[in-house]
Amino acid sequence: MAAPESIKTNGWRQGSVLQSDLADRVATPEFPDWSEQHRAVVLSHDCDVVNASYDLEPTVELIRAMVVSDADNLLRHGRNPRRLQTEDSSGSLLDFSIHDRWTVRRSELESSAPSAELSIQEDSLHVLVEWVAKRYTRAAFPDAFNDRTRSANKKLQQELKKNGELITGLFLAISPKEECSPDQNYQVALRVTAAKETLALRTREINLVRTTNLIADALRSCKGIDVVEAELVSETLFTLADLRYFQRWDWDFRTHSGEPGGEIVPSP
Repeated sequence: MAAPESIKTNGWRQGSVLQSDLADRVATPEFPDWSEQHRAVVLSHDCDVVNASYDLEPTVELIRAMVVSDADNLLRHGRNPRRLQTEDSSGSLLDFSIHDRWTVRRSELESSAPSAELSIQEDSLHVLVEWVAKRYTRAAFPDAFNDRTRSANKKLQQELKKNGELITGLFLAISPKEECSPDQNYQVALRVTAAKETLALRTREINLVRTTNLIADALRSCKGIDVVEAELVSETLFTLADLRYFQRWDWDFRTHSGEPGGEIVPSP
């Protein structure tokens, strides 16, 4: 009789992709439109996937992905809280929806190994897991700030469509951090981050400096917003200390009061 130990022996881990026969069996009841272009990816942590007790960890969490051909830079690096695009180990582009997650009995993994050809490798897996976690931890900016910066959306979208694949994050420090009156301006510091390897190429660095300046100019054009500093920085130089002051800004899909689920909880 198979046991949880066989799951570890079979090589299952976070980021494993189910073989098509197992994926079809466990996904079709959840997704009637399941097709050969879909993939089922293990989301659960490695330790939970191979836990020795079904009492402690009875299920494994999966997420559906669709193989697509059209890349959208606005869906890269977890920028959109509801959709994500990243690659699998074969180089195929996968499109994820945050809503396409489900759980199955962990015992389903006992009699099958993960796909030998496909998996989500370290860099893409980090983005995927961070994106899912951010569903619950992403920053909520004041409504007044969101309303004032809305007029910059079109320009920001244009810039990120061009260079969004190379930008790993937009971070803002704003003062004040709460709702402010119409006659009071927000003071804003902007940090645009990119990988060290990206900035090692001088032409790319110059292009991203230009993009950073254009993003800052778009914000400056918004009434009630003062951009006091704007800088392109390597991820290796953006520190935990910076994160005490800066919050990731997923500008392109910010939620506003009045939208379902978009209300910001008032401060106590």
